Amino acid sequence: MEPFCLTWTAYDGGFEYPDQFPVCKQSMLNFTNALDEYYRCEETTLKDIFDKLLISVPATYNCYVEFFKDKDNGDPTSKCPPVDIPRFSPSYETEGIEINLGVPSCIAKNEGYNFAPKRAYQLDDCREQVEVFIGQSILSHSLNAASAQDQYDTYLRNLKWILDQKADDAVNKFNCIAKGHRLCI
Repeated sequence: MEPFCLTWTAYDGGFEYPDQFPVCKQSMLNFTNALDEYYRCEETTLKDIFDKLLISVPATYNCYVEFFKDKDNGDPTSKCPPVDIPRFSPSYETEGIEINLGVPSCIAKNEGYNFAPKRAYQLDDCREQVEVFIGQSILSHSLNAASAQDQYDTYLRNLKWILDQKADDAVNKFNCIAKGHRLCI
């Protein structure tokens, strides 16, 4: 949300009192710093999440492979626990993150459902999904599937653009008000 000083002065033709300008200017600085901090937090959080997933997803798949070395069918989740998908709430204005962070359904822990391969021959489909997720394959189990790195890059690029747009809009509005113009929206 943009600084409050931009909302109550937007229609009155500029700052009415001399103290309003420096106070609003400081609010603008706080606002742009908060946007920068939000971006850094999202970047760090998402990097930590994907770094962990890029270790646990292949490890779980490798555990499945070991499970099926001795038998042709069974439930590998009894030996290889599915990956818990960390909670991440992306900005509602930003695209780039897949459902369940793109973790393959054969690996992800799903409430009430188990999509792990039940037969050894089903490992191929799971392997393809894992390879896409870790960025080692261009083939995809879904038209929308993206690697963890692609999701990370796309989301942060889109987030940066949106936050820059918010900052630019607020600066333009502040400058309009500072010049004494009316209807600075």
